[in-house]
Amino acid sequence: MYKIGCCIPGASFMPQAGGEKAYVYDALIKGYNFIINTGFDFAEATVGTLTELTEKELNDAKDSGIVIEACNSFVPPSHSLFHTENSVLKEYVNDVMRRASIVKTEYIILGSGKAREIPDGIKDSERLSRLIAFLKICSDYYSEYGIKIALEPLRSLETNCINKVSEGYSLLKELDLSGVFLLADSFHMYSENEPLSVLSDCTELLRHIHISETDRKPPGKGGNNYLKEFANALKNTPYNDRVSVECIFSTGEFETECVLAYKTAKHLFN
Repeated sequence: MYKIGCCIPGASFMPQAGGEKAYVYDALIKGYNFIINTGFDFAEATVGTLTELTEKELNDAKDSGIVIEACNSFVPPSHSLFHTENSVLKEYVNDVMRRASIVKTEYIILGSGKAREIPDGIKDSERLSRLIAFLKICSDYYSEYGIKIALEPLRSLETNCINKVSEGYSLLKELDLSGVFLLADSFHMYSENEPLSVLSDCTELLRHIHISETDRKPPGKGGNNYLKEFANALKNTPYNDRVSVECIFSTGEFETECVLAYKTAKHLFN
């Protein structure tokens, strides 16, 4: 019913990376191969992984058959949307999408809570202005690269800009931008006490799902009660796209926990 994937741990500023940072190319190859060999339908990487690769490494990855269907952690904190010129953001988006196109990425996830943080003192009427401007930049490059964006609502502990799936839906529905869609993350929805009925309300724009236990551990490392409820709510919608494990793997336990996460996700979402 769904394509079940898993995020590759290691590298970049991604908070859920887990473990020691490895040489990025090796981490990509090893993580990708283990995830696919475990049975997952796809692997998800950070944008930071792609930008840290040399051009040769990126093409070597492509030539080896690696396909990164989705990338997350789009914008690093150093590229604050409120403090970075549009010209710099355009250059950054162009470079990311160019690199992502080499490994046949279909979706780039815009979480990046620090980068989209709204500074104090901004007028209410302008609070979403920079996020909107950035989404418009992404939409413009969609016409060139065909890579879509999925806006990820994040819990309020991580950003003050779009914390609920319903908020993201309302904004994107109003903007109606080509190639810009919505993500729902079970962990963030749980943290924000957002009703699961929202999944049905927002299906029109949903294109990607992130899952983990309610404490961000891999699926199967907790009681699964909330994930069961989340999975059942999703099954009651027309959604039939990607579901990706995005969690914090215990140091040194990636392989064991990856297998557990796969078995749990396949059981809950199929």
